Amino acid sequence: MNRVSRPARNHASTARHAAILLAGGRSAQQRSGPDVAFLPLAGRRLVSRALASLTEETGVSHVAIAVHESDLPTARSTLAREAVGISYELVPAGLSTQQTVHLALEALAERIEDGAYEMVLVHDSAMPLVPPHLVRNVIAAAQRWGSAVPYLGIDDFVWIDRMGAALRFSGNNDQIQVQLPQAFRADDLLHAYRGSAAEGFLVGSATEAVERYCGRRVRGVPGDTRNVEIRSPHDLFAAEGLLAALHYVVA
Repeated sequence: MNRVSRPARNHASTARHAAILLAGGRSAQQRSGPDVAFLPLAGRRLVSRALASLTEETGVSHVAIAVHESDLPTARSTLAREAVGISYELVPAGLSTQQTVHLALEALAERIEDGAYEMVLVHDSAMPLVPPHLVRNVIAAAQRWGSAVPYLGIDDFVWIDRMGAALRFSGNNDQIQVQLPQAFRADDLLHAYRGSAAEGFLVGSATEAVERYCGRRVRGVPGDTRNVEIRSPHDLFAAEGLLAALHYVVA
């Protein structure tokens, strides 16, 4: 697959991180047409919103964006228009999330082995409203502990009753929801996915791979309720409302 690279934004000279951005996973509601990543949200595609958040003064200087072959023309035109000034390359999506992350890591492997990147983040275009401060927090935790993932506890969620009143969940406080992006030491993640690929991808996520093949415990950091996942038209509508409430600024 052809790679596309554009000049990086102005980051601090110490920026040494890369990211993998998944843009090749269709939802049950999106069986045909372009991937969810290329749906519009308030005038911009989900993939370009996620890409901007990942690289907004976070230290992430380059992003490998995984897309399906059939979406390449859409990806190229979208990113040429909406990702000006961001360094990225397009890499092929695999048959599974595990294989896709592995393919993206192999595209970055030479630079990882040369020590160009300290951390590699894994994110999904379906979560385009991730606040840049959350990206920075995850990276800071991973720099300290080796790996980190954001999460929400059950008390972070709010639901609306029939009278329109906002109520919080109570009880079952041991339940959590893991979010993206997740950050890992670059050489650890590459080693973990090579080990996982050699065994036929027996593990189901990056965190499981790092824990299994590197013996490293993955740490959790507080997530953000604005970091919503979009997998359906209803999710897209809700995200539009959230953006409007935030005056179209996610910080």
